[in-house]
Amino acid sequence: MAIEEEEARALYADLRASVAAIDQLRWITDDVDALVQQGVEERRQVLLEAQEPGRRRKREAVKASRAYLPSEMLRLLVDAVERAVVQPIDLVRTTLSALEEAAGFEVELEFRPDSVELVGSIGDRAGMVVSREMLVEASERVTALRELITEFRRELE
Repeated sequence: MAIEEEEARALYADLRASVAAIDQLRWITDDVDALVQQGVEERRQVLLEAQEPGRRRKREAVKASRAYLPSEMLRLLVDAVERAVVQPIDLVRTTLSALEEAAGFEVELEFRPDSVELVGSIGDRAGMVVSREMLVEASERVTALRELITEFRRELE
């Protein structure tokens, strides 16, 4: 059962506020806000007036944009959160498992920023080590989020 647009508007506002409240995730709402501001681009058929009397009017396809519906805005935000939070954990888990299988023992991944600007933007960390223990903890945290995203998608369809 699809949700009503007013309910989608309220859910979008709540989710947007929750994501924006987390400093490290605010870029997600900024990106979604920019998309929403642009609107949805659609092709429409319009009838053009005849240039000369007695001639038939002509149909032409034009691009137009319209405002996103609240349910579409909610879908954009849910998709963005999934791409930014859930999918990276899945990618790291797959990578770590493949490396451990190839090596035959437990490994740790170490990510080091390439530039000073990047280091400054992530809280002045020299790098980040990803271990199996850290990955398990992160996976547990995103499990609830993954389930919530799945439920949102069911409601939106």
